[in-house]
Amino acid sequence: MARKSFTAIETLITIGIIGVTAGISVPMFRNFQIRTDLDLATEQTIQALRSAQIRSQAGQNDEEWGVFIQEGIIFQGETYMLRDPDQDEVYPIPSTVNATGLEEVVFARVDGAPYQTGDIRLEALNGGYRIITISAEGVLSSTGIEESQVAQGDDDDDDGDDDDNDGDSDGDGISDEDEGSGDSDGDGVPNYLDDDSDGDGIPDEEEGDDDSDGDGVPDYLDDDSDDDGIPDGDDPDPDGDDDSGDDDSGDDDDSGGGQGQGEECEDRFTVSNNGTIETTGSVDVTFKALGAAITYGAGGPEIAVTVKASTNGGNTWVDLFGGNDIDGGEQQTISNLPSGSNILLEINGRYRWLFNKNYTSNDQSGHIEVLRNGDDPPAYAPYGNQAGLESFLRDILDDQGKINIGEYDAIILSELGTLNSSSSDFQDAVILVQFAQRPGSCAGTTDPRFKIAFDRIENTQSGDAGRAVYVGSDSILFAESQWIPLAINGVAVTDTGLVENVPGIAVERKSGNAVRVLLHGSHGVYNSKEIVDARVIFDNATVLGADNDIGDNATENPFDGILNDGAGGDEVSIASTEVSFQTRVTAQDDAIIINWQTGAPADADTGDDDDAGDDDDTTGGSNTTDDDDENTDEEEVDPCMAEFAMENGNIVLGETANVTFKVLGSHARHGGESGAEVQVRLSASLDGGNLWQTLYGFRDIDGGESEVFTNVPAGSKILLKAEGRYGWVFKQDAYSGDGNGRVKILRAGDALPSTAPLSDPIRLKSFMRNAIRNGNAYPGGRRVLALVETQDLDENSDFQDAVVAIYLERPACGSSADEDDELDDEDIEEGEGEEESKVTICHYPPGNSGNAQTLQISTSAWPAHRLRGDRVGSCEDDKDGDGVPNSMDLCPNTYMPESVPREHMLFNRYALTSNGDAFRNGPRKKIGGYSISDTKGCSCEQLIDVAEGTKSYYFEQYPTLYRNMRSLFPHYTEGARNYGCPKAVLRMVERGV
Repeated sequence: MARKSFTAIETLITIGIIGVTAGISVPMFRNFQIRTDLDLATEQTIQALRSAQIRSQAGQNDEEWGVFIQEGIIFQGETYMLRDPDQDEVYPIPSTVNATGLEEVVFARVDGAPYQTGDIRLEALNGGYRIITISAEGVLSSTGIEESQVAQGDDDDDDGDDDDNDGDSDGDGISDEDEGSGDSDGDGVPNYLDDDSDGDGIPDEEEGDDDSDGDGVPDYLDDDSDDDGIPDGDDPDPDGDDDSGDDDSGDDDDSGGGQGQGEECEDRFTVSNNGTIETTGSVDVTFKALGAAITYGAGGPEIAVTVKASTNGGNTWVDLFGGNDIDGGEQQTISNLPSGSNILLEINGRYRWLFNKNYTSNDQSGHIEVLRNGDDPPAYAPYGNQAGLESFLRDILDDQGKINIGEYDAIILSELGTLNSSSSDFQDAVILVQFAQRPGSCAGTTDPRFKIAFDRIENTQSGDAGRAVYVGSDSILFAESQWIPLAINGVAVTDTGLVENVPGIAVERKSGNAVRVLLHGSHGVYNSKEIVDARVIFDNATVLGADNDIGDNATENPFDGILNDGAGGDEVSIASTEVSFQTRVTAQDDAIIINWQTGAPADADTGDDDDAGDDDDTTGGSNTTDDDDENTDEEEVDPCMAEFAMENGNIVLGETANVTFKVLGSHARHGGESGAEVQVRLSASLDGGNLWQTLYGFRDIDGGESEVFTNVPAGSKILLKAEGRYGWVFKQDAYSGDGNGRVKILRAGDALPSTAPLSDPIRLKSFMRNAIRNGNAYPGGRRVLALVETQDLDENSDFQDAVVAIYLERPACGSSADEDDELDDEDIEEGEGEEESKVTICHYPPGNSGNAQTLQISTSAWPAHRLRGDRVGSCEDDKDGDGVPNSMDLCPNTYMPESVPREHMLFNRYALTSNGDAFRNGPRKKIGGYSISDTKGCSCEQLIDVAEGTKSYYFEQYPTLYRNMRSLFPHYTEGARNYGCPKAVLRMVERGV
């Protein structure tokens, strides 16, 4: 049977059917594949974001984590550019999908909040797209697939081109770029399309096009038409014709911020290294938008720029200029800010879903610069060619290219696009910030003035007392402890009343040298109450007395000596320069009137009840050692130090003595600096080694342990033994006087062992550094120093496995072992004749710690004062030279540079790694946003000492802060020693005092 075959026609038909089917199915499949890629890219990106967020929350590798969107890379670090490439993890985005919007997202430690918020747009080749939104709370959400649509925009000149893409949208033959986009009167019509662009009712044609300063802006649109730095509204000679006008924009009387009566005030604000602006007086702050110039691509559509402001360091934000896109000319004033307000700006640029960038003025990203008059702008190419800049930016640059603004102004420049390129022009948003001092608010240092400090504030129900002072009928706001003038240049300041219902203390400066101080009650809610303990402190003035107010404002029984928290438990006490006002208001106000006179009290006595400097104090030991004489090899002997001799490295008493062993510190590691801790235990012998007594219960020593043996007889031979042990792996004993050299007993001026660590004390622990000076031992009065090395004796021996001070004291003198080493010989002033030696201290009166006072007391009275938290040296001096006055310094003897980090610096970690008062940040050790004044005189290493309980310094004066520091986990503090202090520790101290 013959086999049938296909004819040529049938074959062609079949091929045609296959072709048609393929022509339909292949594009469908391709489209399906593209949509699948888009879904995959979306899920991959969300998964990467969530993974980075979880890692940051968990503190993986003690770092922050983020995602670089374009490449789909999870990275470790604060930015993609500064990441650790070894930690990269890739979530690849298909090549058919393009990502725009947020370039990278980094999540904060602990709470996982994103530093960048907004949208990520993932767009496929076919125009379909999905949007991932990242909220400020860290919530991730995404849309379904949407189709791109070309929006039909406005076409003002009817030429068929959308205005967004039309270079000449009004068809007048002048490009839109030349005409600009300013809208001076804010009516929504650009100046070049507006017949009355300044909104004054006079057509622009009638006003003319005069341009006095030749800056390209007609006079009727120019805020400073004569270019003298003074706005025309404030300029007595706006046309520049009268040479007699004062054109000093920084002069108080002309700038609108003057105080009257020729008042000269403080700088009004400072700018920190991280860009935070902090006010230094009570001010009004005016924000002026000079302009914004940023497009989506060269010659592309305009990107809308909006600005927010915060006056409390970023805790709350308000929209500036109504939250609208800025063009130039917008202005807004925030009034009545007290000293210490922290001002930040947040600038956002957005164009649809394609571009969304957000930066704050203190984020140190480099995208925002905060500059003052005379500062250099960012060193980018556009600044070398000022003609390429927008006019509003050229106007604030002088002939040398430096910032040229008023003395009390700041300028904020932003670059929302890419940094370090020729397009980085920092004119994306330019904001001028001007500070005007509130009239009558500036207190000169030589004029009579006062301040109010709060010791206690408690509110019940609708009570709203706060740590703020509102002065006069205008309620000028002053921060706690901000000086308030009573007179300016000898002319008394008086108010016309006060506003009672304020959330704090209300004050009126009355004629006749009187100050009325009031706390408002009458809140109208049952059981409402405010408890306030405040101190009114005067300077260059003397308190003459205080009177109760009258009527409903009278304070209940303020002078009866009875204080409680009941409604009638008020109390007022008076000293020569201070009035304590302890008030409990409920339904009615409490007010007092304080009478004062100019001049300090005739009696310079501080009024402290505790007369610690009384000459009748019992005589103590006088330490006559002169440590300042660097040429002296040996210190003179303290009269209270018992006689002794050194024999073969051991101590032999020449008279009966009390012997105290006090551990200054211990630092021993097995297997190198990063190895495990070696536990060190101590024993002592008082009879030459026949009988040994364990010290401190034979527990591992850390520092601060003390044990005393009283009335040890003359001729006793004192030895010290140390045992170092790490499990069963390491055990080594070290004895003094055995000839082995592992324990060195040194007197003042004795040379240190000649090993590498002791020749470079920067790497030593603070307790060791503080016990040496100029390469020699410095034990201080009445004691010798024992340095212990339990491990190998070689060039790397640091002899700080244990550092012990051994006190040898005559029993009649009492013990000084519990005193702090801060009382050095240079602090002691020798008395004459029968008068005892004196020492100057910074004294904190009991219950009044905010009023530190400089006193001179007898040396024998110092131990009692030390126990109360007083400090050696006057309150204004800086005893350890760290730039923080004694009254504010929580950590004496701060050493810079410090020895942390002992491994290497990590990102977002801080330490004092160079001689200076600024903390360095990150592996490149750039200058960070914190100085040693923020940490109240403490280095990172000292903060870790407090957290680990090795030292308390003066932190016990602040129980809450001390408790918080001691609650840090060991792995946290160990990480800080190795890699630098995290920001959280510095902020804890900065905010906790």
